[in-house]
Amino acid sequence: MTLSTLVVGLGSPYGDDQIGWVACEQLKIDIGHLPSVEFVICDRSGLEWLTKMSHAGQVLFIDAMRSGEKPGTVRKIDLNTDQRDEYPVKLSSHGINIMEAIDVAKSLGELPDHISVWGVEMAQCTYENGLSESVKTALPTLLANIKAEILQ
Repeated sequence: MTLSTLVVGLGSPYGDDQIGWVACEQLKIDIGHLPSVEFVICDRSGLEWLTKMSHAGQVLFIDAMRSGEKPGTVRKIDLNTDQRDEYPVKLSSHGINIMEAIDVAKSLGELPDHISVWGVEMAQCTYENGLSESVKTALPTLLANIKAEILQ
């Protein structure tokens, strides 16, 4: 059976790096009843979602980003287009990074039709703190954009 959408929340328990987990959990609450959507939360390892990519028509990653933008900036990078070059390959702390996983899936002939990364510019990544105010404020926009993409 082919899954329509796989939503992957990437992150860690540290500060703003939790945004992928938080957003994925909230999306699961909001639209988890849809049979065509699956949710996976990963702690810095691509192995949990790499095997599920081949069964999805669309994969949406959610992650914290550091691109130099203002903290809380929500950004989508479409990895099936020329925007792929905008994804910071070397900056992943997630075991196997997204670009490596895409390359593996492509070499196996199991690349999903659509792959994108929804990122939120992080302000801090410390053990003691939860999400920063700027990232908390960005969460509703992030969720609305992802829901709109899934439900279109």
